[in-house]
Amino acid sequence: MSHPRQADIDALCKIIRGVDKRIAESVKWNAPSFSITEHFATLRINPPPMLQVVLHTGAKKLPKAKVLTITDPDGLCDWKAPDRCVIDLSESKTLSKYKKALVAILTQWIAQTQ
Repeated sequence: MSHPRQADIDALCKIIRGVDKRIAESVKWNAPSFSITEHFATLRINPPPMLQVVLHTGAKKLPKAKVLTITDPDGLCDWKAPDRCVIDLSESKTLSKYKKALVAILTQWIAQTQ
């Protein structure tokens, strides 16, 4: 049986992969994870209907956190540390509403971390 929000998960993965042609998708931490030179985004999908993008600076914690500067006029980023934030897309209409903002955030994140 597939995840009840499989269409949203698939759409989100497609959006993330579409940000940069170098992006590779794999499964890490039991969820879709995205990398170029390092992992930079991982989905949190459990328990349903949770759908979040965790933006980070790699699979391993850096000795000193890299401070990132992200323009986020819609306030999507919930900063957990200077180098890690969570974007909550659990509401069913959020993904389509904020697609452009999400792409802008991902583009900035990749530019500063890859």
